[in-house]
Amino acid sequence: MVAELLLAAVLAASPAAADGAKVGSDFGAIADDFGAVAEDAILDALWPELARSMTLKLPGQPAPYYVSFSHLEQATLDLTARLGETVRDDFSLPRYIHVRMRVGSTELDNTNFLGGGWPGSGTLRVVSDPGGTVPGGTVPGGTVPGEENGKPDLAPIIRDAWQAADAAYKRSVESLAAKAAALKRERKEGRAPDFSPAEPVRSFQPAASLSDGDRTALRTLAEKLSAVFSSFPGIQRAEVRIHARSRTRRMLDTEGFASRQSYTAFMVTFYAEAQTDEGTPFRDVLSLMAPTAGTLPPYSELERRIREFAARVERRTKAQDLPDPYLGPVLFSPEASAEFVKQTLAGDLAGTPSPVTSDDYMKSAVKGGQLAKFLGLRILPEWTDLVSDPGRTELEGRPLLGSYVVDCEGVRGKAVDLVRAGRLSAFLMSRTPSEKFGASNGHGRIVAGSMVKAGPANLILTARKTAPERGLVKELLRLARKEGLPYALIVRHLNEPSVGEGAPRRISLGTGGEDAEDAPSRWAISPAFDVVRISTETGEEEPLRGVLFGPIGIAELRSITAATRETAVYSYVVNPDSSDYNQGYTDDAVASIASPGLLFPQLEVRPAAKKRRPLPVLANPFFAGRP
Repeated sequence: MVAELLLAAVLAASPAAADGAKVGSDFGAIADDFGAVAEDAILDALWPELARSMTLKLPGQPAPYYVSFSHLEQATLDLTARLGETVRDDFSLPRYIHVRMRVGSTELDNTNFLGGGWPGSGTLRVVSDPGGTVPGGTVPGGTVPGEENGKPDLAPIIRDAWQAADAAYKRSVESLAAKAAALKRERKEGRAPDFSPAEPVRSFQPAASLSDGDRTALRTLAEKLSAVFSSFPGIQRAEVRIHARSRTRRMLDTEGFASRQSYTAFMVTFYAEAQTDEGTPFRDVLSLMAPTAGTLPPYSELERRIREFAARVERRTKAQDLPDPYLGPVLFSPEASAEFVKQTLAGDLAGTPSPVTSDDYMKSAVKGGQLAKFLGLRILPEWTDLVSDPGRTELEGRPLLGSYVVDCEGVRGKAVDLVRAGRLSAFLMSRTPSEKFGASNGHGRIVAGSMVKAGPANLILTARKTAPERGLVKELLRLARKEGLPYALIVRHLNEPSVGEGAPRRISLGTGGEDAEDAPSRWAISPAFDVVRISTETGEEEPLRGVLFGPIGIAELRSITAATRETAVYSYVVNPDSSDYNQGYTDDAVASIASPGLLFPQLEVRPAAKKRRPLPVLANPFFAGRP
């Protein structure tokens, strides 16, 4: 009903717009309704421009059938400290107006298409003074021009919305024509619609911000933690990085959705570089996240963690290499298992179809779902379940960062049972349907141009066949002895992929001519940075410098023999795919993974690379002359 009233108001406003009259006068009832609920000046100012955008029409071209405006405000603080001194202290407050527009029809529109050119992005307004006063909080420094009283300057926002809508419409009609031509060439039958219906939701959270106290306290924390590295002469370069962000997303569309969603996230990262005694360089990284500065672990716990991290790096300088390729049982600790799930299953649980491509070159950029053809089949042990639950905020007292009320499309988030008794039973869905799932389950998390892709919220892997971690070490040794192996491997930390990596890394086993979902592939996980071999005779542990893993497939997941009673939570930023950037403006999300430790009966493991460079001629000046 809301959508019908809105459309009627838009159509009634069209002739008046041509005569220069006030646009959206018949749209006022709906605008006032939402404005009163939200009490938000920015949303209230955007309603008339949203109505006006529905009147966009080029001769001989279709008009929009759906428009969404998003106003994003993200305060970002990046701190870096080395040996007790701050070397980077950057604050930014970009504001974005992003327009998602669909032309054509729900059966075929301009979205989910990769063409040959760079489509551009929505209008961007960046606050130039990073020390400005911002709505909901302040940061040290001056004031943002036009916002001296702490209220948002609406004129640039309205202007940017007008410009972004105009650009979005022109791109959309071009993309629709190109997409129709690409589909005609592919002659693909049984195609799902491009847009699914959903019940409009209103949800308004308070705006988020970073405070003066956050910046001061985090800078002090980074300096104190980085000073700990001065006690570890085997490390050549080390630093502590702290990334803090607050994000407020305001969203409204022509179907009656309206929301203001916000969150904060704080990440502390330990980074170190060193060389082995033979000259092989290596690095190590360890990150942890919390929803607020107050929920970060206390300093005593962070100091313990960074000392353990630094000691591990120093041990690796003198540790042994894996002598030969290894084929046998491997135990992943709960922390490493959560990282493992992130690099394998987590990125392939979305049911969003792969985009239509204009040519074979663009098709090569698409990374299809490893799990697309396995619905209903067993992909994990029958004693495991996997759920994505945006409603959970904590697990056994540990915060989960993937929590939200509504997703980027305004759809209310729902818990989704992805794996039941080991069988893949569902996918994460946005409003871009697939052939098997026609409705959103509130997991539209990754913005890619004019569409929103599905992504994980809080992934929770549970097991009914568990034992204490100490008991699984005994089972690990039993399996190794059965294979006649002198040792087994325990993995406690995987290398974290670079920030720019979105989807899991895959090894394609196809010919190159298949659609992304049809090409068989396996996952390529990162090297293990914290790994030990444990003797099957004595049970003694010996650290290794790092190992590489062979390809991981569904067969390896199905073969998991047991899980630990203990669990760990790993939180991270879900980045867009490389192909998403080709669809226009992109946006990321924050997610968490909870997992027990996992025992694999057999994995292929190889020694890490041994590229060498000369060791420094002189000793580190900070430690020269020390006893």
